[in-house]
Amino acid sequence: MAFRVRYRGLEVICETLQDVDALADRLEKRSESATKPTIQRFPRLPLENRQHGSARLLMGEIGKRQRAFLEELVKHGSLTDNDARQLLSLRDNKALAGILTGISRRSGASGIVGKIVKKYGTRNGTGERHYTYSIVPEFIEEVKAGLGIKG
Repeated sequence: MAFRVRYRGLEVICETLQDVDALADRLEKRSESATKPTIQRFPRLPLENRQHGSARLLMGEIGKRQRAFLEELVKHGSLTDNDARQLLSLRDNKALAGILTGISRRSGASGIVGKIVKKYGTRNGTGERHYTYSIVPEFIEEVKAGLGIKG
């Protein structure tokens, strides 16, 4: 009795069950060796204080663009999406969204409950959306301390 095995568009005919087992073993070994090696990265250590007071320590863990965005928010109090893009030389709101996502993900991974940056959305008469960003009041002093801004 012949056994037909189909794998990735190929059809193989095996005479015995042992042949089918041998083929399955070979395919399993091939698929294990075909996987890409994973990139080993240094693990990010969790912040010491996992309460809302850890926002100060978070400032040392975020990237340069995220720090620059938060520095501008501290200086100006709040920024529209247009102002933020101009100050950071970003081409569109997708790039700004990437910065906000980086801040949000790292703060979440650090155990901070809630958002550090608050977003307000408005629409003008033509339906265009405009966003205004600011730092949540509970975190403003800690963010300033983490960025080394006095006052």
